[in-house]
Amino acid sequence: MKTILIFGGYGFVGNELYNHLIANKYKVFRYTTQKKEFKNTCINYTLYNFKKLIKKHNPDDIFFLSGNSYPLFSKNDHLLDIKKNNIFLQNFLEAAKQNKFEGKIIYSSSIGVYGSIKEKSVKENCTKLNPESYYALSKINAEQQCLFYSKNFKLNIITLRLCSIFGEGLKRQVIFDLIKKITSKNKIIVMRGTIHDAREMMCVKDLVKILLLIIKSKIKTGIYNVGTNKQIKIINVINYLNKKEKKKKKIIFTNEFKFPNFAKLNVTKINNVLKMNMKFNFFKDLDNTMKYWKNKRL
Repeated sequence: MKTILIFGGYGFVGNELYNHLIANKYKVFRYTTQKKEFKNTCINYTLYNFKKLIKKHNPDDIFFLSGNSYPLFSKNDHLLDIKKNNIFLQNFLEAAKQNKFEGKIIYSSSIGVYGSIKEKSVKENCTKLNPESYYALSKINAEQQCLFYSKNFKLNIITLRLCSIFGEGLKRQVIFDLIKKITSKNKIIVMRGTIHDAREMMCVKDLVKILLLIIKSKIKTGIYNVGTNKQIKIINVINYLNKKEKKKKKIIFTNEFKFPNFAKLNVTKINNVLKMNMKFNFFKDLDNTMKYWKNKRL
């Protein structure tokens, strides 16, 4: 039986991953910095605590999913991402080094590191990284931290550049926002972006399937795109939900917020390594997410 350690194990992705690992008979330990909600497994992300927990649980693999998970959270705080992403990660990597950890370390980065580019599809070896937020900048720095420890101390760190993740239980980002607006009594849907906005989106359940394949595989240190290689226009999502819910809500784009013009993620590299050929059904996953929130009486 494999032992898995998850830092950030109570977040949206971490919680879904934890439940799937338990269902698949893994021995799993998870920790967080969220003091109010999870007192028994809340820790300060210090070098000492990381060293102690790695030694105590002696895991086969470790997921590091902690940190700020949404660019808008740090829009008005230039230090938030450095504190929650880079400093915590540095303590963890140093602890792994000092413990001579030999298993896989899986780190969650973001499509945000690429920023707006002209290419329709982007590979991991793209040298034109173009952060457009404090969040994306911190993710680039975090990737460099991972590369430094991989190269100099032989840690096996798999860095995943994730597209937008959505699904049941996530109370933020565009899908939740749209569902909330569709199910409200307001007759107008106001969006801060433009009618041209699009996202590459993956359901969290599909992401977790990929994460499970990673811990079963012999994947080696490197940066890997994780996405669907397909973009969905936000206006199409709104129109779909309007029709599905038999609504006739007016849609207004204020053009006050410019979202990055991301390219689609080329996922050939991770597909080849994991021998993976996953099929994605965005609108089916959207239906399930809508059903979940309607049952919760959002």
